[in-house]
Amino acid sequence: MGRYPYIFVEGMSGVSAASMIDELINIPLAAIYTMLFSAIFFAAVFSLAFYYAVLRRFIPEIED
Repeated sequence: MGRYPYIFVEGMSGVSAASMIDELINIPLAAIYTMLFSAIFFAAVFSLAFYYAVLRRFIPEIED
């Protein structure tokens, strides 16, 4: 972490992190909204499945 602003160390100096960012590639706002919506949707589906499977005990318990 001592060389945090530099990604690659070259001798006594390094290549800064700002030089690695490509400002010519713009991500459309619609794509960002789509990714955000899908992440929230799948998290909600997983939470609902977790609720029904574990908390409502639809998974059968193992009998000894």
